[in-house]
Amino acid sequence: MNNRKHEVSNISANGKYAIERYREKISIWEIENEKEIFTIDGYSENLWTAKFNTEDLLVIQNMVTEEAKIFNPANGIEEGKDTESQNEDKEFFQTKSIYKTRHKPFFLYYNTLCSLSKKKYKNLSLKSWSVFISNHLFSPLHFLAYKGETSIIKTILKQGNAILLADNFGHSPIYYSIRGQHQASTDLFLEYLSSLIKRPNTQIFSSSFMAIRNDLLIIIKNSSRYLDKLLSQCVLMKNDKVYIGKPKEKLPILEMFSSATGLSEDFLTKGKLTDVSPTNLLITPFKLPSVIGSKSSIKFLNTLLKSQNTDIFRTKLVQFIIKYRWKILKTWIYSYTGLLWFNLILLIFMFAGYLVVVDIVFFNVNCALVFWDLTQAISKGFAYFKQSSTFVNISRFITTYAWFALTCKGYSFNWLTWFTVFLNAIRGVMGFRAFDATRYHFRLITETLINIKSFLVILVYSTLSFGFMRMALSEDHNISFKGLWADPFGLTIGDIGNMKTEEFGLAYITFCCALVINVILMLNMIISILGDCFDQFQLMAEVYDYREMTQVILEIEHIKSIFKPQDIFKYLHVCLHSHTTSGESWLGKVLDMRTIMEMNSKKIQKKIKKMTKNVSFKVQKAEEKVCFKFKDGNHSTEENLKERIERVENKLSGLDEKVDKMMKLLEGLRYRYAKP
Repeated sequence: MNNRKHEVSNISANGKYAIERYREKISIWEIENEKEIFTIDGYSENLWTAKFNTEDLLVIQNMVTEEAKIFNPANGIEEGKDTESQNEDKEFFQTKSIYKTRHKPFFLYYNTLCSLSKKKYKNLSLKSWSVFISNHLFSPLHFLAYKGETSIIKTILKQGNAILLADNFGHSPIYYSIRGQHQASTDLFLEYLSSLIKRPNTQIFSSSFMAIRNDLLIIIKNSSRYLDKLLSQCVLMKNDKVYIGKPKEKLPILEMFSSATGLSEDFLTKGKLTDVSPTNLLITPFKLPSVIGSKSSIKFLNTLLKSQNTDIFRTKLVQFIIKYRWKILKTWIYSYTGLLWFNLILLIFMFAGYLVVVDIVFFNVNCALVFWDLTQAISKGFAYFKQSSTFVNISRFITTYAWFALTCKGYSFNWLTWFTVFLNAIRGVMGFRAFDATRYHFRLITETLINIKSFLVILVYSTLSFGFMRMALSEDHNISFKGLWADPFGLTIGDIGNMKTEEFGLAYITFCCALVINVILMLNMIISILGDCFDQFQLMAEVYDYREMTQVILEIEHIKSIFKPQDIFKYLHVCLHSHTTSGESWLGKVLDMRTIMEMNSKKIQKKIKKMTKNVSFKVQKAEEKVCFKFKDGNHSTEENLKERIERVENKLSGLDEKVDKMMKLLEGLRYRYAKP
């Protein structure tokens, strides 16, 4: 077997087959012909054992859950699964199973059992986290998480060697912590998982992240304050190796594979020296929905949009997931945008003259748009009618077909034509979401309109009030649009109209009040409000951008869901330039100040701790000297040392006062700049 790259770990009893292992790969070789038969991925050496049984079948067993998979070494076909609890009913609790130690030391198992039953959690051993109880395979962390025993959980996780394990239902302790509404415990678990990112090649890391694979949605939905911190570190490098080659496409390259082992050949090719680039390969620690339009993919995207922690859209994991789907659906997105704008072009041609061909095409294009909306309604259900854009879509559908039918019969109504053009133009604006540059401005305009809606209500009220006041002074008292709205509103853009008068009186006072309030005050207020809106938008621009992309992707995934694609989960692999920097755009004055304050606050806290330790050490040394001199009867030295100690204590109290003032000043600045 000279063709092998790595050592043989096991040989079958009949001498026909051998097992070769490397990282997460298991290769089966035929010994006689020295030929590799097959290779399977995704089975870490730290978590899975591989050997032949008495029947010369390949058995791959999980060292934690004891789950075993059986393969035929001749062809690599999986022949079944075998676990210790295979014959036990997973849904119902088996009383006898609670007495099975499951290969754990007798005293460790029953100490864990007694500690949990008597609620003496402090008696739990530091190794108790690895104990499985009953046929449901609950670990002590599952019980503690469900009960919300935050202090005990903190003690166990503080050791840094606890593994989060999944039970027979596929849930980690975090799932039960969230279900039990114990947010403090949930935060502890997520903070602990974030700390494991620093050790990506350990069994603790691989097992813990494997345990939360089925709980990812409920974790995102929980919207913990540590969620964005966790997700920001969930795209990691397996090693520090730099790969040199010519990228197959523009970096970063995003792909999804069943294997957790990324190969440079999937992203790079050989090329000229001027074409090659240094790259790194990154991977997610758990599998994600990979099929566009599948139930799991739609559910995942909906969960992202519903999360209260919007900072998750700033994380690399979420951004890479959205970019990967955007790349796949780019043709769909541009086609839909083209359809919207082509509909407007056809509408213009219909105004130019009566052409049968244009009518037919216009009718078919609108049928396609209606089918798009109808598919959304069927897939989303009642939630579709809660969206703000639904009213526009339904109104556009009714007015467009009504106008088309009346136009074909020779009838013409200007008001109906106006509404048709207006609603189709509004629908066409949605097409600007397809492009990075225009999507930014589209979202800016919509967010600005939302933010100034209250101001617009007051502006309309004041305009109508001044118009009514001016009309009350007229002799005929006729209510007209010109007097009630046109003249007072024209004043805001410099058109005085009939509002001005040459004589002093109530009419002139009304004119002055309207000029001061609507022009001087209101216009300056709107400028200030728009400035604040822009600053706030810049702060949230990255979040808005990726949320908008997610909504566009979700619309198309609902269309593709009618084909009922299968749920498949794969690892997300990323190839990016080694020297890529996080080219962050301007984040706004508030975020910039907030970042500086947080950095300075951490530095000050570190300095305070260091100074406190030094002062405490000096005081301790001084006390030791006092005790020593006191024993020798040197009272004069004792008095001198007491004076020195008093001086140190006075300095220490003064230092505390300064620190308190400094912290109050920092809190005041943070409160001041944290306001949006």
